[in-house]
Amino acid sequence: MSSVLQGRAVLRSLAMVGAIGAGVYLLQRARDMETGERRVIDWARVRTVAAAVATRGKRHPTTDPALRRAEFQDYIARTEPLIAAYLQTTLPQPLRTIYVFDRADWLDANIRNFRELFQLLERVYGTLLRRVATQ
Repeated sequence: MSSVLQGRAVLRSLAMVGAIGAGVYLLQRARDMETGERRVIDWARVRTVAAAVATRGKRHPTTDPALRRAEFQDYIARTEPLIAAYLQTTLPQPLRTIYVFDRADWLDANIRNFRELFQLLERVYGTLLRRVATQ
C-alpha cells in the first residue's frame, strides 16, 4: 500500500473515531440533560472560578455586615450633600434600607441571575441534543 493510501486510511480511521466519539458525547449530554444531571453550563464550576478570581488577594477591612452597613451609611451621608451641591438641586430622601453584600453574596446573586437568563438556552440545547440522539 502506498504512503498516500496509508495516509488516507489513517485519516478515515481518525475521522470515524472522532465521529463516534462526538456521537457518544452527544448521546451522553442528551441523557444528562434529560435526567437533569448535567447542565450546559456547570454553575458550580462557574461559582468556584468566579470566587477564586474575585477574592484573590482582596479582603475588605471590615467583615462584620453591621459595621459595613454603618460604614456605607456614613459614605452616603458625606457624599449626598456634595452631589446635591454639584447638581445644584435637592436630592430625594436618602436610602433608609441598605443591603451589604460581600464578594460571595454578590457572586451568588449574579450567578443566580445569569442562571435564570440561560435557562431557555439550556432548554433549547437539551432539546436539540435529544433530537440528535434519537436520529
